[in-house]
Amino acid sequence: MSYDYNKKLPKSLWQFYFKYAMRGHWPLMIGYAILFMCVMSDGVLFPNYQRWFIALFEQTPPAGQSFVEFALPTILLITGLFILWDICLILRGMLHGRWQPIISNQISDVLNDFVQHQSMSFWTGRMAGKINSQINYVQTGFSVIMNFLEIFGSILMILINVGLILEINSYVALIFAIVFVFRLVYGLALMKPMSNSAKTASEENSSLAGKIVDSISNYSVVKLFAAADAEREYLKPARKKTIKTRIYSFFIQRWFWGLPNFVWDIAFGITMLLCVILFSNGNILVSEIVFTMSVFFNVMGMISRIIGQIPDVVEKLGSAKKSYDELNVELSVRDVENAPDLMVSHGKIEFKNVWFKYKRKWVLRDFNLTIKPGTRRFGWTIGRGQVNVGAFADAFL
Repeated sequence: MSYDYNKKLPKSLWQFYFKYAMRGHWPLMIGYAILFMCVMSDGVLFPNYQRWFIALFEQTPPAGQSFVEFALPTILLITGLFILWDICLILRGMLHGRWQPIISNQISDVLNDFVQHQSMSFWTGRMAGKINSQINYVQTGFSVIMNFLEIFGSILMILINVGLILEINSYVALIFAIVFVFRLVYGLALMKPMSNSAKTASEENSSLAGKIVDSISNYSVVKLFAAADAEREYLKPARKKTIKTRIYSFFIQRWFWGLPNFVWDIAFGITMLLCVILFSNGNILVSEIVFTMSVFFNVMGMISRIIGQIPDVVEKLGSAKKSYDELNVELSVRDVENAPDLMVSHGKIEFKNVWFKYKRKWVLRDFNLTIKPGTRRFGWTIGRGQVNVGAFADAFL
């Protein structure tokens, strides 16, 4: 997908993704989303598999039917659903392997084309390594669509499971609801500081990467002036700052999920005690206890998955948005519409009576230079003035 560099890029990151990443690939994306949700359904199905199987041992087969014959339909149903789930998993992986490299390449192609056609003012003060890192951040940012799907799917499965638990006992469902709401509120409270720390860490990491790439790409100059030690000292402050910001970002992320783990442990103990009390009063079956325990671990696992996804989403989107905003600079020089192509049949390069002073020394005095068309070597002539070789070397070496 080519980019018309006489036009502006979309203002927002998501508008850019919709225009240059997803366009032409909607069938693949929709198919992937459907299969993704089918795979996520194991969060509801697996506890029910256990419930259905354990419930067989709580029932008496009809007269004239063996227990094996009685249990066989349930066993075949569970096995068939497992096989269907595996098929969906394989197909989802195949679709992901199809669209992910194509879309990633489109994003890179458009942004590379954009910066290549930028005005010279865009490149002033910018490091090539940092620009490359920013393009990579925008590429990586698109992958959060999978994180969003997983978060949405997990929340949907949690709500379905809580609804199923509500049919068994409202107190157990209430425990699940309280834990979920607590985690949501706690997560939102830490969202802003976590986002800010991720953006700062991303910026420092991008800046360090740019300096490293520039240092390596100019290895010949570093070697010529024996400046390897100087380069190492030059990079030390940037390295220390990057480490500091990354450590703080990780610290905030750890607090993001650390405290809720203790809340989940206490909630699990209360759930077990509640199941024992209900069973002793004859208000719950063994299959329902197994189902409740399985749902608890599934729900807690889904919440953990959501919690694990949010920092990743925040960091990726924060880095991608910041990088895109810095790259999305309007062209200062644009082509005139319907301008004819420049056709050069012949020509030459010529300097006439050029004067140039560096500091207090004249480098060029009345300098004349002619480069004729089709020539590799050229001669230069000095008019009424002279060339100061020493000052010339000071200016350009």
